[in-house]
Amino acid sequence: MRANSTTIAPADLTEPPGSPLRTLADSRAISFGESSQEQRDAIVAAFGRAEVGLCGYPLHVSVGSGLTTDFRFNAPNLTLSERIFASSALLHLHIRHAVELALWQQLCPAPRTNSQGIAIALLAAFTTHEFYRQMLTAPLRQLASQLPEWLLGSMEMEERDSDEKVVRHLATRVDALLALQGQSLPSDAPLDEALTIAIEYSCLARPTELTLTLQGDERLLIDPCTGLNKYGCSSRPRPEAITFSSCTASSVSEFAYREAELLRQRLMVTLTSRNLPAAYDAEMEAIRTGLHGVLELDPAQIQVILSASGTDAELYPLFLFQSPARKRLVNIIVAPDEVGSGTVLAASGQHFSSVTPNGSRVRQGEALAELGAESLDVVCIPIRESDGSSLSTAQVHSSIIRAVTEADQRADIIILHVVDNTKTGLVLPDIEFVRRLHNEYHAKLRVVVDACQFRLERGNLHRYLAMGFSILITGSKFFTGPPFSGAFLVPKTFEITSSGAQLPRSFAEYFTQSELPESLRARAQNLPASLNLGLLFRWTGALHEMRCFYSVPSGQRTLILESFRNELIASICENPDLHLLESVIPARWSDADQSLWDALPTIFSFAVFDRQSEHPKQYLSTAALKSIYVWLNRDGEAQLPPSATGAERRLAAQRCHIGQPVTIARIAEHVETGALRIACGARLVYGITYDEGLGKDPAERFCRELDDARTVLAKVSLILKYWDVFNCPA
Repeated sequence: MRANSTTIAPADLTEPPGSPLRTLADSRAISFGESSQEQRDAIVAAFGRAEVGLCGYPLHVSVGSGLTTDFRFNAPNLTLSERIFASSALLHLHIRHAVELALWQQLCPAPRTNSQGIAIALLAAFTTHEFYRQMLTAPLRQLASQLPEWLLGSMEMEERDSDEKVVRHLATRVDALLALQGQSLPSDAPLDEALTIAIEYSCLARPTELTLTLQGDERLLIDPCTGLNKYGCSSRPRPEAITFSSCTASSVSEFAYREAELLRQRLMVTLTSRNLPAAYDAEMEAIRTGLHGVLELDPAQIQVILSASGTDAELYPLFLFQSPARKRLVNIIVAPDEVGSGTVLAASGQHFSSVTPNGSRVRQGEALAELGAESLDVVCIPIRESDGSSLSTAQVHSSIIRAVTEADQRADIIILHVVDNTKTGLVLPDIEFVRRLHNEYHAKLRVVVDACQFRLERGNLHRYLAMGFSILITGSKFFTGPPFSGAFLVPKTFEITSSGAQLPRSFAEYFTQSELPESLRARAQNLPASLNLGLLFRWTGALHEMRCFYSVPSGQRTLILESFRNELIASICENPDLHLLESVIPARWSDADQSLWDALPTIFSFAVFDRQSEHPKQYLSTAALKSIYVWLNRDGEAQLPPSATGAERRLAAQRCHIGQPVTIARIAEHVETGALRIACGARLVYGITYDEGLGKDPAERFCRELDDARTVLAKVSLILKYWDVFNCPA
């Protein structure tokens, strides 16, 4: 606990006027016509699902018994057939189709050409097709014998089939699609032109939750059985889950999802003018402008380069910081075990995943062509002993001095990584030490701050930049935006201009032209000019999360995080199954402003005692913690024996998403002791301040969030109690 720390009573928290939070329902208007109460309840439940109900339109919904089609849409009137209430999955499928028709017709109003009208019918059907293909296993089983006739062909199509192939298939059923709007296909219909439009705009007809998973890597892919990716996150809002996972990644919030969906709708408007590329470029530039604004950066002094993740962005310094002579470069990585898993490979100029953002299959660990990886050396500086104990500051500094001194003898450029918040919340090495090194070696030593956790206040961000350090950030860790929202902030002092050499062709696997600011676009001719909608949608959501966080007054941000921290630490310490690991106060510089929220630890790591061990102080291994981590995030009620109490069953059913386990010690070969992590993020701060869904006022919301954190700890103990049934592959 930091000096003079105090616990702030939740009653001291306030709710500033003008909440930035807008739900999906805030901008749609649903009214009802003829229908039973049971049918209305089912319809309301369907619209309550973010991916079905969306936002931005009016609908008047009724139920009819004499329809010859599954539904009939004549804006704004939607009539549903009684037969589609046979299952919730079938109802969701048809309502989502109708919502898409409503959006296209509202965003591209009459007068429309015949080709545009047909294209809209095809695009709405394409959305429904994609919505169907990404349904989870259980609802797909419900739909097995209930698919509408026009969609039956989708069952035979491969997942890898191109958008164009799918649209052309749907065009063979255009009569049935138009019938849903009470229309028929004219004999002289301009089907070829309609197909051209529909194929061109099919990228915007993908459901938003699908677009959020594109152009990253395999970690974003959704498991159809669980609806979660490898991070344990959903690309759809997941209000049923307790979430304290920001040190790993977070499921998209309803507020970020809404912003991404509204972006999709802004781009859909361009169908009648066919100027999608220009609108896309403007939106990508708006992300850079938005980051400059929310982070209070001077656009003339700081360049913002976007990327899928901080790990992807590690590739940029390898080329942009090279000298014209292209001699040897030495890249020094501090705390390699406590930064992104692919950092060392990326810093070596190697593929760090088996799939690149553009979708290509590559071999992990293979060098990127043309980057000159053979002239790159990576030196790793550990910060812990093999038993997990921390090395002293002097030991870490000594290792860095030795690495820099040796690199000075054989390299013309040295990159030194500073880590501002490792996976366990450390900031190192000492910044004053790094600054002295930087002054000694001048331009030969380039400092990159890995702030990908982004547990960093704006004033301290500015201070790094003023020191001449470049910074890797993400909007998807502390700020809880959709996973894979990265950026690289480069001060003007690095003198990266448009006059340098072209970026390597191999960078086309990772980046597109639009991710670079206009000042560097001349060097991006080897990159594709294609639309990176996945990155744009994710950053749109992340930027909104950042704005929501910074709309909370500075003092209240600190009060919430400090008070929550104190209560959480007490709760961990009170649980006999858990051992709190020291939460180190982030130390950047001696005169840092201790009143800012980033002077507080916001990642809380704890080991779990092994109840089966004969030694009372034996902790569970990292492998065992992975089982706990998985079961925390799942409904485990069915695992419990008949003797379990009702309270235990309710607790087991609660899904809880926290940070992935990290290794804290290696006690023998292939045997590692680990820790679980609960992380506080931006969503906690603005949620307590504004979110009426959590309670009527900040005090009630604070107590709700604290109760949720205590539920996580209680479920860990429950899993330990029934370890025999939970300690198995999930």
